[in-house]
Amino acid sequence: MKRALKFISLCTVCALAFSMIAGCSGKDAASSSKASSSKASSSSSSKASTSSQSASKEIVGLVENAPEVDQFAPPEQGEEIAVLEVEGYGTIKMRLFPDNAPKAVENFKTLAKEGKYDGVPFHRVIKDFMIQTGDTSLNGGDGKDIWGSGFGIEVSDTLHHYSGAVAMARTNDMKAGQSSQFYIVSNEDIQQMSDAEFDSYEAQVSASGNKLTYSDEVRKTYNEKGGAAFLDMQYTVFGQVFEGLDVVNQIAAVECEMGQDGALSSPVEKVVISKAQIVAYEG
Repeated sequence: MKRALKFISLCTVCALAFSMIAGCSGKDAASSSKASSSKASSSSSSKASTSSQSASKEIVGLVENAPEVDQFAPPEQGEEIAVLEVEGYGTIKMRLFPDNAPKAVENFKTLAKEGKYDGVPFHRVIKDFMIQTGDTSLNGGDGKDIWGSGFGIEVSDTLHHYSGAVAMARTNDMKAGQSSQFYIVSNEDIQQMSDAEFDSYEAQVSASGNKLTYSDEVRKTYNEKGGAAFLDMQYTVFGQVFEGLDVVNQIAAVECEMGQDGALSSPVEKVVISKAQIVAYEG
């Protein structure tokens, strides 16, 4: 069955041109590629391209009163974390943020506990952007969320697409375009962003109805840690890798062939999640 498109939509910012990338399920997922600067972004899995879903000024998916989060803080003793065992590569451990993205975390945890992610490949990989997985159909379909009808984005300015961020891939439908696919941001070749670039992202997101403000601290963190700032407030960040980012980066660097998105994003050799678990952090 032909793998459908799920992409991470990016905005066209300054001199960067972002192209939507195909995913897996007949849906366009979060993925996209930075044309002019040879970066890619996607949610079906190529660097996201937030095209202009900003025609309406309606505020979509805003989580009111989301608590402030230190994304790089270690988990607390007993806190539930996600553990992905990746065959031939190692272990990725992730914090989850249920107070900031409750539906995304509930969906992910339930699917993981039911074993839905076991045996699922990373079907889309773009070096220095992200690795995407979660097609629980295992046949080029979309995979299903726990409610069976898709669900909307959950965004706030408390979580960001820093390197290691875990976020939901989706179709162009911000209100019901998320299901089972997710991606992890990978950015080793950190490009310094100017205040003008951050200001431009703020303006574009604000034009779509969702307000975004990059504090000095957030700007500094992006320039120190790397990431994909252009995806903020458009895709649901629900977790953060705290151990195993080296594994994420190894996967992001695998040899790829042409994918359905028209980019070199389909791993030549399968990279598979052998086991996904939700466990209590023991330190």
